Amino acid sequence: MKIIKAIIISVLLGILAASCSPSDSPKQNTNSNSENSSFKETVSFTDIDGKEISLSGLEGKVVIVDFWASWCPPCKASIPFYNRMYEKYSQKGLVIIGADVNEETQVIRTEAEKLGIKYIVAQPSDEMNTLFKVSSIPSMFLFDKKGNLVNNQVGYSGSADKAIEQMILEELNK
Repeated sequence: MKIIKAIIISVLLGILAASCSPSDSPKQNTNSNSENSSFKETVSFTDIDGKEISLSGLEGKVVIVDFWASWCPPCKASIPFYNRMYEKYSQKGLVIIGADVNEETQVIRTEAEKLGIKYIVAQPSDEMNTLFKVSSIPSMFLFDKKGNLVNNQVGYSGSADKAIEQMILEELNK
């Protein structure tokens, strides 16, 4: 019985590592794995304070939606970068949304506080999950001021920080 439990745990840990692992070269793509490459549709989520937020209401802002979870080491590793971007560019029109996948609101709130997240933390709606079709985390989606997808990246590596910051600046300066 102990051997079966050990095998099951090993398989589950392997699946977790495969779906949430750091990468030296995150996959970047200007074509989202979603069918729609804009947020002009009515897509909403609920932040951890219960406020409903519609992505279409953010038109005119550069928006990053980062899908993450508190149990994902690469997701946690990306948070200091997004905090710096938020502090540096929020006054210029950058909105960052950390969309926590499949965790209870209280867990998200506690982890967000513990991790020192300064930007919006939310739970994606079913429509948002359907639109983005996130299959691995972290997954980041960068939208321009018109709500068009500019870039998406699966995985996280600090080596991509400068390129992402450059994309943010380019979009803010348009």
